[in-house]
Amino acid sequence: MKYQTNLPAKISNITVCANQAELGVLTYGSVHYYQPLQEKQHVSLTMTQRGMDGYSSSALHPIFAQNLPEGFNRRLITERLARYAKVNNMYFLALQGDQGVGMLSYQSELNLPEIESLTAKVGYTSYIRKSHTVLNLP
Repeated sequence: MKYQTNLPAKISNITVCANQAELGVLTYGSVHYYQPLQEKQHVSLTMTQRGMDGYSSSALHPIFAQNLPEGFNRRLITERLARYAKVNNMYFLALQGDQGVGMLSYQSELNLPEIESLTAKVGYTSYIRKSHTVLNLP
């Protein structure tokens, strides 16, 4: 089995986009910090205050957390990537890229090859399927 091993060890910086427009930058050090880059389009209705300096919290904001995998899928991806990377919420968002549900997409240093699958042809793609293909998982 051939595994892709040129994955970054961790993801600490993600550009958040919607409709190919950059909305802001999400970073993670000891806390999650989101800094909006413009005021025309907002990432969330809870972040519409004019002159907002950003969002900072140890917990990921719900607008980002809502698309994270849970349960078995989360554990499976974490176990498969553990030897290559520190898998955390930021890594899951980076894996999602532009294949998530909803208007948000995420750009980072993580570059996975494009895949074509039966699920993509019927309109449903996910970073879980994408990561299974990259890692040669069933």
